Amino acid sequence: MVISSRLPYEVKLEVFEGPFDLLLSLISKHKLDIYDIPISEIANEYLRYIENMRELDLEIASEFLLLAATLLEIKSAALLPREKRSEPVDDLTADEKQQLLISRLVEYKKFKNVARSLSSRLNAQERYYMRIAGIEPRFSNLLPDFLDGIKLARLRDIYQDLINNNTIRLIDSSHIGAIRIGVGAKIEEILELLRSRPKQYFRDLTAGAADRDEVIATFLALLELYKRGRIAINQAITFGEIEIM
Repeated sequence: MVISSRLPYEVKLEVFEGPFDLLLSLISKHKLDIYDIPISEIANEYLRYIENMRELDLEIASEFLLLAATLLEIKSAALLPREKRSEPVDDLTADEKQQLLISRLVEYKKFKNVARSLSSRLNAQERYYMRIAGIEPRFSNLLPDFLDGIKLARLRDIYQDLINNNTIRLIDSSHIGAIRIGVGAKIEEILELLRSRPKQYFRDLTAGAADRDEVIATFLALLELYKRGRIAINQAITFGEIEIM
């Protein structure tokens, strides 16, 4: 049987049976013990699901990868022994990693819910059409009558003058400035900085920017380099420091 890609993805385990969204929610709210959830069974359920899909649903795929990665990291942190070291280290305990990764799940759900809300608002807006209407009669006397005193013959003469006038009117472009720096130049500049120091920060790259245009050019250059696979970009927390490597 071929099923639609928009049908909800159901998970069937000994400790849980239901939609994928609910599983994520129960894990984040500690209503399910994350250590009791078998990753292999979820993976097999997911593979059977996508085999019957007409096309791959990227939203469901991203949810699956997020949950699988979260479970793997939490379980591996709990199973692997911690090395004893004499000096203090910044490694997180298994419980701390669990809390960190669950908080990422919660953050992911927030963004997903916002996206769903924006999508529903967009769809609702498409059902409305603005009615084109003139000025209400009670306000009509507030506007001046631009044709008052203008005869039809006068309008004809004005139209004729416009037709006969062959003067070429040039648009004043003195206010348009030349582009001081382009994205291509910024790409070369960023690559040169990375050669001298392999790790850079976005705030350092834009610290000497003359104006907002240069900041935008720097950001676009980073996106282009990332798309080409020339750099890696990392941001540990939302609105946090952006690292370029």
